[in-house]
Amino acid sequence: MIKTYLKQLKENSTGIGSYFDMIWCTIRYGASPNNYKNFGFKELNSAQRATYVTNGLSRKIIKTFNDPAYIDIFEDKTEFAKRFSDYFGRTWISTEHLTYDAFLKFLDGKEKFIYKPVGNAQGKGIHIFDNLKNPKKVYDEIQGLPGKAILEEWIVQHEQLNAVYDKAINCLRIITFCKGDSVKFLAGGVTWGNGKQIANVCTSGIVSPVDFESGILKKPAADFSGRVYKTHPITNANLVGIKVPYWNEIKIMLKNAAKEVPQVRYIGWDVAITPDGPILIEGNTTPGYRYYQIPAHMENKCGNRRVYESCLRE
Repeated sequence: MIKTYLKQLKENSTGIGSYFDMIWCTIRYGASPNNYKNFGFKELNSAQRATYVTNGLSRKIIKTFNDPAYIDIFEDKTEFAKRFSDYFGRTWISTEHLTYDAFLKFLDGKEKFIYKPVGNAQGKGIHIFDNLKNPKKVYDEIQGLPGKAILEEWIVQHEQLNAVYDKAINCLRIITFCKGDSVKFLAGGVTWGNGKQIANVCTSGIVSPVDFESGILKKPAADFSGRVYKTHPITNANLVGIKVPYWNEIKIMLKNAAKEVPQVRYIGWDVAITPDGPILIEGNTTPGYRYYQIPAHMENKCGNRRVYESCLRE
């Protein structure tokens, strides 16, 4: 951890002043050097800095509310598919002990599927198989990939999201906090694919924050480079004013799903929207906080800390 911190200090420092300011922000606000850079702390005063969810607060919430004994339900994608089968909405099969006959049965009627290593995050190790003319060749390729994985039916995306970008599933990430029968929505937005088959902000994706009351994307999309997008950079489709399809159904689904594992109360849900309604892609027990505090989206340069700290007070 110290080695990672020092590496971030070196990478993000622009001089002796910023070097020591980053250290001070770690002590005072729990902000990592990456937080300092991503949230534009150099340009913020102390009152504004204090409004951001930082690495320190995120770790504290995870430690307080997510019991490590139950984390595998979410981190192992096959376990997640079993536990949340009512919300999963697609066929799947594990590669563990996968026979060729079982693989052929899974393939029946499919033109495309996705391979996901069970324990990886941020899109690492994912493969998309869309040439299925030689099933045995595909099966052998899968068998040659390391570790345990899940094969999932490719999701058919709602036409409204497809019209913006159809090369990837433009997924909705909503972060929830659960206390008994009460479920709070802390942050969320749509991640749009941008030149790749996977919509992931860690690569090229861009984010549009969602208004929880209306389900409308009221602000332009943005990324941490400072770029703002009123239209999609590839398709030129409008990104402002979109009403997320099935918004009420999404909220109902997440309020129910958030209560499934009461030992894990702080979750980031990835949601796909199909023509027939929303389904869960996965749940994350380290749900992230950076992409819902992109400077271009923050009112008066203030972050979301107040919303998150209300969970700790409860």
